[in-house]
Amino acid sequence: MIQGRRQVVRRAAAVVAAIVAAYIALLLNPEVLLAHQVRVQNLAFHASEPLPEGTERLAKAVLVRIQRSPFYEPGDEYHVYLCGSPAEFALFARGQRDVGAISMVGLTGHAFVRPSDIPQNRLIGPKGHAVSGDRDLAYFIAHELAHTMVARRVGRVTYLRLAAWQQEGYADYLAKERFDYEQTLAAFRANDPSLDPARSGLYLRYQLMFESQFRAGLTIEELLNQPRDPGPVMAGLEVEARAPPQLR
Repeated sequence: MIQGRRQVVRRAAAVVAAIVAAYIALLLNPEVLLAHQVRVQNLAFHASEPLPEGTERLAKAVLVRIQRSPFYEPGDEYHVYLCGSPAEFALFARGQRDVGAISMVGLTGHAFVRPSDIPQNRLIGPKGHAVSGDRDLAYFIAHELAHTMVARRVGRVTYLRLAAWQQEGYADYLAKERFDYEQTLAAFRANDPSLDPARSGLYLRYQLMFESQFRAGLTIEELLNQPRDPGPVMAGLEVEARAPPQLR
């Protein structure tokens, strides 16, 4: 009886180990399921179905944004997997199925994006509607590739130790085409809920923090080479927000 139970346990453990190994292999080689590809320079888009017209235009728009970064490397390969369904995205999202996109900074650096409308340059949100506003599809992709580029330069361990305002603030700084610093500072002064990442899901506060340090004279490399305490940054913003515009 005991021997039989041990055999069952060993078989179950072997099955679990095989499933885990297969999943890791899939994460390392997602093109097994997403085999269609469009490449522009060193940026490759992958999907499980043929990619539509407009994919090259999207890739070029993403390249324009990420090439602004001092962490961009022309010799590196950047891979983006455009998932065709919520279930497909959930397979790679590892519990983060409601986010717009993820970058596997701790593993391959590949970016995975939830379903999208490529010709219209729009991400399709968890509720099935296109995400409006200044966060177009190119933004979501460039944001995730910013994580990838910085992690490759500073090292994955160092990158994962960076504060959220450093990681997300820089990713939004790079990925957005427009950001009104004074308007966002005014919203910060007024305690606008859009600047609370936990409530809004946006990184406006983090981008404001990052840009305040950049404007103070720190370089992007200096801002991302080690973890930095958000306390002094927030204190500086509080002072700046109370100062008259002519004194900023």
